[in-house]
Amino acid sequence: MEIGKDGNFTKGALHLAAWKGDLEMIDLLIDTHRLAAKRKGEQKESDSHTNSSNSDVENNDENIVNVISVGIGNYGKTPIFYALTQNRDAVVVRLIEQGANLLIVNNKGQTPCSMAPSHLTKETCEFMYQTESQQLRSGKNFVNYRLTHSDSNQYGDLDPRFEIDDANMGDDIRPEIANFQTLMAHVEPAECSTTVIPLGFPRSLRFTTVDIRKARAEEKKLKDCAVNRRNCEATKSNTKSSRRARPTFESLCQKNGIAPELQDIITQLERNKEKAQALRPGRSLKIDHDHIKNYSQHKTKPLDSDTFRIDELGILSLGDVLPCGHGQNNDKAQQSPCFTLVDDSDAVTFLSHAIDDHLTNISNDAGMNNKSIVQNCWGLDCEWKPSRTKGVENPIATLQLSTRKQAFLVDLQSLCKRQSDAITDCNTDMTTLESFLSDALGRIFSCEEICILGFGIGQDIAKLAASFPHLPCFRLFQSVIDLHEVARYINISCNKPLTSLQKAVAFLIGKRLDKSMQCSNWELRPLTVSQIEYAVLDAAILPSLLSTMLQSNDGHIYGNDAVGNDTGFLQNNPELRLSFRFVYLNQNILCNEESRYGMYQIENGRIKRILEGWFSKQVWVTGDTQPPLPLLVQPRGSLSLDAKKLKKQNTPNKGQESSKPKKSRSTRRKDRVMLCDFEGDIVNLPSPGNVIDYAKESCVQQILGHKVMSDLGNKYLSYNRRGGSVELSNMWILFINFGEGELNANYTNEFRDRGRQVTFFIKPGKLLYDLLSTNKNQPENGLRKKTDDILLFVKLGKKYKFMFCGKVACVDKVVSEENVKLTLQLLNYDELVQNSSDYMQIVSFLGHGS
Repeated sequence: MEIGKDGNFTKGALHLAAWKGDLEMIDLLIDTHRLAAKRKGEQKESDSHTNSSNSDVENNDENIVNVISVGIGNYGKTPIFYALTQNRDAVVVRLIEQGANLLIVNNKGQTPCSMAPSHLTKETCEFMYQTESQQLRSGKNFVNYRLTHSDSNQYGDLDPRFEIDDANMGDDIRPEIANFQTLMAHVEPAECSTTVIPLGFPRSLRFTTVDIRKARAEEKKLKDCAVNRRNCEATKSNTKSSRRARPTFESLCQKNGIAPELQDIITQLERNKEKAQALRPGRSLKIDHDHIKNYSQHKTKPLDSDTFRIDELGILSLGDVLPCGHGQNNDKAQQSPCFTLVDDSDAVTFLSHAIDDHLTNISNDAGMNNKSIVQNCWGLDCEWKPSRTKGVENPIATLQLSTRKQAFLVDLQSLCKRQSDAITDCNTDMTTLESFLSDALGRIFSCEEICILGFGIGQDIAKLAASFPHLPCFRLFQSVIDLHEVARYINISCNKPLTSLQKAVAFLIGKRLDKSMQCSNWELRPLTVSQIEYAVLDAAILPSLLSTMLQSNDGHIYGNDAVGNDTGFLQNNPELRLSFRFVYLNQNILCNEESRYGMYQIENGRIKRILEGWFSKQVWVTGDTQPPLPLLVQPRGSLSLDAKKLKKQNTPNKGQESSKPKKSRSTRRKDRVMLCDFEGDIVNLPSPGNVIDYAKESCVQQILGHKVMSDLGNKYLSYNRRGGSVELSNMWILFINFGEGELNANYTNEFRDRGRQVTFFIKPGKLLYDLLSTNKNQPENGLRKKTDDILLFVKLGKKYKFMFCGKVACVDKVVSEENVKLTLQLLNYDELVQNSSDYMQIVSFLGHGS
C-alpha cells in the first residue's frame, strides 16, 4: 500500500480499517499485501526503495502496518494511531502482533504509548509499554516527525521524553514536565535508558481527548453566544402551549437548572452545529494552478485567486475532445467531431468493423504500460430516464463508448428489448440484430488488453446487465478501471476529493462539463442534438482524463522508474483494474426473503437486486483466477419449492381483497396511553441472557409484566418504537441493534473490555438530563422520582432477536459531532455470561470486545 508524498491521498486502506475497527479487513489487507509483495519479486522491491527515504517508514513494503499517513494534520501516523484515537483495544493488540512499530512520534508530538492512557484499558496499556521497552532494548530508535513535519499547533497526550516545542508548550504542562524530570533523575542509568520509562511513571503530558481539547480551546470564546441562544430558546418555549403536562427536556432545564457537565455538553454540540452550517456555502474549490492543463490548445483563462466556482469555468465542448471528421451517421461539415449514432443495422455493422480494427491494432502492442493503456482504452457511460417515484428505477436507454479518436452512441432502447419489455430471464431469445450487437460489444468487454473506463462505472455496468439480461455481452467485463478510484492516487493540491466527473474535469483540465441535460427524458425519440452531444462527451472525455491523471503524478506514485522509463501504471497498482461478472439468478427462489440468505454460495461477490431482478455480482482483480459461478444450495429450514408455491397461492395478490377485515384508523388508535406513565416490574425482570423477540414491543411488554399488559386490554401503548431509548416512570430501556450486514456510520456502537462495556449514542434529551442532573432524584416541581435502573437489550442485526443484558450504568461520556457517546458498564455481566454463550459469540463476532 503506497501513499503519495505530496498528493491529497494521504491515508491508506489499512489506516481506515484500523480507524473503523474492522479486524477482518485488517487481516485481509495484511495477508494480501504480503502475498503481493512476494509476487513482485526482488526487482520491484529495489524500485520501491529507490522512491522512498532511508529514514522514513512511509513506503515500507516489508510491513504494511508501519506505513505512515502524510497529510498536514496527520503526518507520521501509522495505522495503530488511528486505532488509538477510536479506543480500539483489539485492533491495537492485533497490529502489535503483526509487527507494529511503537517507536514513532507523529507530527503532533504524540507516541502510541503516550496516547494509550486516555484511550485504552489498563491491560492494553501495559502490553504496549512492555512491547515498546522490548523494541528499544533491541537497538531500535524513535523516528520523530514533530521535528521534521510539525504543523505548529498545540495538542495533548504528548510524550514527556521528547523536547516540547514552543507551540505545544504551555503553563498547564510545565509542572508535569518538572515532575517527570524529577522522577527520571532518581532512576539509576543501569536500570533504565533515557527513552525507556519505568512502570508506574507518567506517560503523557496534557492528558486529554480530542473532544476535550477542542472544547477547552473554544470554550471562552463561544460561552456567551451559547448562553444567549439557550435563553432565547427557553423564552420561545415558554410562549408555546404544551399539549401535555409532562415536563420536557427544555422545561426541566429551565425549572431546575442545568448541571455544569450537561451545560458543557450542550455548548459543545451547539458549537459543532455552527461549524457544520459554516461549511455548507457554495461549491468553491481550491486548486493548484500548476496542475491545470491547457487542453487541446484551448487555454483556460487565468484565474485571479486560488478559490473559484466551477460554474465560472469555460464549458467543455465535444470539439475540444474528439478530432474533426465524419462518423457513420455524421452528415455535417468536415469540422464536426467524429462520433457515430448507432441506431440501425448499418450503424451496428460500422461499430463492429471499428471494434475489429481496434483489436487488430492492439495485437501488435507489447506489454501494458501507460502509453498502451491510454491508446487502447474505451470510455463508457450510460443514460436512462430519471425516475420521479421513490423505489422505481428505469432501464438503460443509451450506451456511450469512445476511444481517443472516435465515439459511439448506441441507442439500446431502439436496438434491443429491455427488462421493462417483458424480458423475464436470461434465456429469452435474442433477435438477429441483438445477437450481432452483443457479439461486437462482447469482443471489447471480454478483452483484458482493452481497459473500460468510467467514473463510478460500477453502477453503469450493473444496470446494463439488469436492463438486458438476455444479452451475453453485459455479463462479463474483463478489464474495468474506475477513474473515481484512480483520482485518489493523483498528486494535485486540492482541499476536496474529486467525487464527480465534473469536479475531476474542472481540476485536471480546467473546463466545465455542462450537466443541464443529465435529467432530461432519455426515452423520447428522436434524441435532441443537445442530448447526443452531452451523452457522447461524458464518454469521450474519459480517455483524455486518464491521460491527464497519469501526467499529473510525474512518476511520484506510479508510471516511471528512477531513470524515467514507463514501467506501467497497472503493474504497480493492479488493484485498480478489476473484472466484473453478473449472473441472473433464479427469481422464484429469491422472492422469499426468509430463505434468500444462504440460498446461493457466491465467491468474491454477493446477491444484488437491480431493476426488480436478482443478480449475483462477482468482482476480482483482472488477471487473477476467475471465481466459480454461483452455486445454488438448499439452506436449513428453508421452504421447498412446492411449499413456497402453495404459500404464494394462499396469499392474496396486490390489490386483491383479503378475507380478514381491516381495522379502521380510529380502531387502531383507540384509547392511547403513554408508556412513560407506567412503571416497569423491577422485581420480575427476565434473567440476563434471555432472548426475547425481534421487535422492541415484545421487550417492553416483558418489562411491564403480565398484569399491566392484561389491564391495558385493547388500549394502544404510545412510545417511540423507532428510537433507541424508551422511558418508563421508574427506569429507562435502551436498545442496541449492531446492524450486522448494514451500514450506519453515525452510530457505530461497539463492545469494550471483552463485552463488559458497550457504547451508546444519544442526543440531548431527558435521558441525558437524568444521567447528569444533580437533582434528578428530587421529586420537586411535579417531577417523578427516577431510580438508577437502566436496562439494556442488544441484537446483532435485523435478522436476530433481542437479548436482555440486565442493568447498565454510565461510566463515561464523550461529545461527538452531533451526539453524546456514552460508555455503559454491564452490571450483570457475570450472570449474563454464565446464562448465555450467545452473548460472547456476539462480542467475538463484532471484534470489539477484546
